[in-house]
Amino acid sequence: MFFLFFLPLVFCLSCNKQDATAIRMFQENAIAPRVQYPFYQCSNFTTIKPPLDLLFLWDNSSSKQYLTSQLQQQLAETFNQVALAQFDYRIFLAPIQKSSSGASEVYDGALIADTPPSNLNSVRILNSQQAIGLLHSFPTVTGSREHGVKRSLDLIRSLHQLSIFRKKSHLAVILMSNGDDSSNTDAAGFAIATRDREFVEQKTQEFTSLKNFYQHQQLRFLSLTAHSRCQGYSSPSFIYQTLSKELFTQVPEALKGPQDNMFQDAYNLCSGDFSNLFSSINSQIKAIVLNNQYDYWPISEKPNLRFDPRSIKVFKETKQGSEEIFSVEMANGGSGYQYIGFQQNINLKKWPIAGEPFTGHVLKLFGNAIVIYPDCLRVETLSPTDYYGYIHLKHRPFEQSIKLRINGREIPQSNVNGWAYIGERNSLNLKIRNPLDPSTDPEFEPDLASGFFLQLHGEAIYKNGARIDLDYLPAGDY
Repeated sequence: MFFLFFLPLVFCLSCNKQDATAIRMFQENAIAPRVQYPFYQCSNFTTIKPPLDLLFLWDNSSSKQYLTSQLQQQLAETFNQVALAQFDYRIFLAPIQKSSSGASEVYDGALIADTPPSNLNSVRILNSQQAIGLLHSFPTVTGSREHGVKRSLDLIRSLHQLSIFRKKSHLAVILMSNGDDSSNTDAAGFAIATRDREFVEQKTQEFTSLKNFYQHQQLRFLSLTAHSRCQGYSSPSFIYQTLSKELFTQVPEALKGPQDNMFQDAYNLCSGDFSNLFSSINSQIKAIVLNNQYDYWPISEKPNLRFDPRSIKVFKETKQGSEEIFSVEMANGGSGYQYIGFQQNINLKKWPIAGEPFTGHVLKLFGNAIVIYPDCLRVETLSPTDYYGYIHLKHRPFEQSIKLRINGREIPQSNVNGWAYIGERNSLNLKIRNPLDPSTDPEFEPDLASGFFLQLHGEAIYKNGARIDLDYLPAGDY
């Protein structure tokens, strides 16, 4: 710590032979200043996958033989599109017609889910790669009469009751059929055209009521049916197409894709191209970004970091600029921070859910000091102030020759505001606690030395950043 400079001086007046050879000792020392510890960290955000509930109804009538393997493969890719998109998805696959009239609505179906509900024993759960095999395995129901609209409504209700479908989700029905809903056909199987429009209006109201009751962000009925008498397919569908278009008018504009107004959720089997079937939903449903809120803020994870809590300065950086915030003794509805010491696994984040556990030195934030994404916090601290009550001399001094200056000021020999020579010690800590407030100073690291010492009193005690200048004659037996 001390740097020694030697300058030989020969004294010839009133001195003996030993004194004439004495060399005056010069010691200079600059005490290191306090260390500044800056800590800078920004808040995070939470990305919430938007919930998507998708009901996929597949034609399992005797006419499904006209649905080619190419079509099946292309539709199966829909599952992969959903799985790869940033959705919290639940896809329920089911045949349009139940294999048994007495079976539950979900009996023949299966679930593909990003986050399947717990304690679900009544439904099969598959992965997306198993979807194609399931489509091939749906039991064929004899005849071509179907009630796809009613089946859709019944399944939506059942899936909500089982907590498979969720409130406030995006809900879509994808129905693929080689025919049309036959609820309005007469005994001979002919459609009663005058009733079709009334039927669609009634079912549109039922879908709308379900949407409102379960607070869905949108409800869409995407139909994939024949729009003309093309090869292999029966007559054009009317009910499925019209219902798709009616419900499409209720979709918020912000959730419509660039080509949605062209198709209006009614897709044509005769085209053979269904690449746009899911694109609108996929492109328009966006992940939800939530701005995290922090009631606690980290300073440092180092348990042995030496810093003075009273030196903490905190600056909050927002889009509007930087603002200093100040410590508070108690919350009391005010704004500011408290240093709460070293904490174990404390959750820094309060909202949207508690999290981001941290072990280390922590601030608690109040009022306007609370950090909300994208705010950043800059915390500055200083190492504790070290107070020095002793000066080390390498050689035994001739006491009357000692001259001491601290920060350029001459320090007298005095037990009040000066120095006193205390002789030799085997080991002595040069540092002392703050003489004005010894109870509040942090524990200090000792600065040990052995040799000869001056003890300082009162205003002579020095601290970080001080400059010490000392010169003396060594005693004759050095």
